[in-house]
Amino acid sequence: MNGVRTSLSPESFFNDASKAAPAITWLHRIKLKTKTPEEIIDLNNLALIDRIEKEFQRIGTKNSFKIEKQFSDIKTKIGVDSSSDFENGQKDLGCILGYDSGKVEEEGSPDPWWQVNSDLCFVFEDYTEGLVTSELSVTKARQAASHDKWIKTRLKIDKDAKIFTFIIAKISKTTESAAIHLDNVSFINTDSFRELSIKSLSMIKDLWSIFPGPGDLFWRQRAIEILIDMPLSPSNLIEIFEKNKCRKVLTTAST
Repeated sequence: MNGVRTSLSPESFFNDASKAAPAITWLHRIKLKTKTPEEIIDLNNLALIDRIEKEFQRIGTKNSFKIEKQFSDIKTKIGVDSSSDFENGQKDLGCILGYDSGKVEEEGSPDPWWQVNSDLCFVFEDYTEGLVTSELSVTKARQAASHDKWIKTRLKIDKDAKIFTFIIAKISKTTESAAIHLDNVSFINTDSFRELSIKSLSMIKDLWSIFPGPGDLFWRQRAIEILIDMPLSPSNLIEIFEKNKCRKVLTTAST
């Protein structure tokens, strides 16, 4: 019939619809057999956008005082080396960036975690009070290495979920006894983390400034575009993790 398609399979229908409307989250949660990798929208970013939208709705858009105070508090807390302040600021930062962020005070617990969904979580071991000349101790290394088990035991997350663990510190050295625990732990310098945080917050503020209310597809499309470049987005954190493995970037000192 002159090349006109007279029938449309469910897979083709949802593929076409999801490409035409990438901001509609639920379309991309449907398993589509005919999608190619190039057509898959980053579902991790969509999970963040859903939470950012809810957070903006909670904060409100009538004036900037509330969000300015929230951003200022986060910057102040992550700007100091006090472990308590830094960790609380890191938790609040995760929330405003769209993560399901949490922190508990108990023996063996990680410092803040940023959960994306049931498949993916980022977790931190903060050592911000350590000096530039300090070495990472075996105790800290063991704590960091065990965080993935804690996350899978305590959070609602799949048993085969990907857990990425970061140490945040100013140090550049680790002991030999600590290094053997760091095969699957990565490193971010404290000042670098602060820089990435401020850039990410600036992007979130831009999103807030144009937020018209929940459910706006044009805003969600803009959010998709912005989160691709946000330094602390899931994909960028995974890239940092792969590039900055502790065994690669920290010098091993003899004990």
